[in-house]
Amino acid sequence: MTVDRDIELLAGALVDFAKIMLESHGEFHPFGGYLDMEKKVVQVGVDGTLLDSDSGEKRLEMLIDGLKDIDQRKQTHALGMVTNVELSTAGTSGMSDAIKVHLEHRSGYCIVVFLIYSLHADSMKILDRFTRLESPLVYGHNV
Repeated sequence: MTVDRDIELLAGALVDFAKIMLESHGEFHPFGGYLDMEKKVVQVGVDGTLLDSDSGEKRLEMLIDGLKDIDQRKQTHALGMVTNVELSTAGTSGMSDAIKVHLEHRSGYCIVVFLIYSLHADSMKILDRFTRLESPLVYGHNV
């Protein structure tokens, strides 16, 4: 499997779960996952009972720490973190809801995908998407 294929496999599983959560609950807490040594997707989350507050930022920090711990045991080929964010909409004063997917590969490749969406009743529709390269948060390589 190539870097692109690893990232696509992981991203697909993470985005599918985010869509399910949005359609079922209208929101989701930060969560993540990784591609194990057998190239199977393993999803991970943060136990909210360990937090003093329900801060998404604190959950994300704990998620990053957990993925670093998993990586130290050399169990991953790729990993990702997913958050529900609001983005400024270009040319307007409005905000757009988006799924932010931070994806890293053991090779040092790191990309962030933003999926702008609309949510109506119990269905979610992706309206737009864009990507950008970033520095890894877990693997510690430079892009």
